[in-house]
Amino acid sequence: MKTLAKTIAPLVAAAAMQLCGTAHAAAVLTHDYQLNGSLADAFGGPSLVALGGSLTGDGRYAFGPNQGLKLTGGLDNTSVWSIDFRASYSSLSGTWKKLVDFQNLATDAGLYFVANGNGNGLQYYPSAAGASQIDTGTDYTIALTRDASNALRGYVNGTLQWTLTAAGGASAAVNDSVSANNILHFFVDDFPTGQREAQGGSVDFIRIYSGVLTDAEVRVLDQGGSVGNNVPEPASLALVGLAVVGMGAARRARKA
Repeated sequence: MKTLAKTIAPLVAAAAMQLCGTAHAAAVLTHDYQLNGSLADAFGGPSLVALGGSLTGDGRYAFGPNQGLKLTGGLDNTSVWSIDFRASYSSLSGTWKKLVDFQNLATDAGLYFVANGNGNGLQYYPSAAGASQIDTGTDYTIALTRDASNALRGYVNGTLQWTLTAAGGASAAVNDSVSANNILHFFVDDFPTGQREAQGGSVDFIRIYSGVLTDAEVRVLDQGGSVGNNVPEPASLALVGLAVVGMGAARRARKA
């Protein structure tokens, strides 16, 4: 029986370590704003605050320039997170269109769609621009992630547009993306530029995750799938079962 205990103990430890590692690495959906007649979080967290726009009958929030949404306390960890949302613009006049602001509208930095002589693209100003084109009246799924190494990744319709790191010269974006006072603004421009860089449109949903979505998970979300739910996956449940059975066997072996 002592031999059995010695054999099982490492297996139990390994299973527990694998389970903890998996849980730690996975992105977990923590706030889900479906905008179906309500600005509330489906999980009971903080609600979005409308800044002049209105909910529509087809399950969206419609906004004019600087009539977007504000969220306070939406990031469980202001340094490691993922955000995805689906939105469209009713107009593309002007060059810059601010999508997400992390500094309570106090700085010009943030996530934008930009249109210039080189076309339209997703950009985290002032560091990088992507290649995806945008048109009016078309829904685009946008995802932005920030990991423990301080790397930012931006996606349009499931396709990675850029990866930003301080080592790669994007320290301004990396620092800006740590939210001041845990306040996010969507589709609202900042005060230093006179709030000139905003456009009207509508948003279908906004979702926030603790942890970092992978490239594959972002593609799943773009196709209408779901990831990061709070229910343990079968593999994780099996590991828990193995750990419980193993610990029980080890206890019986010690008694014997």
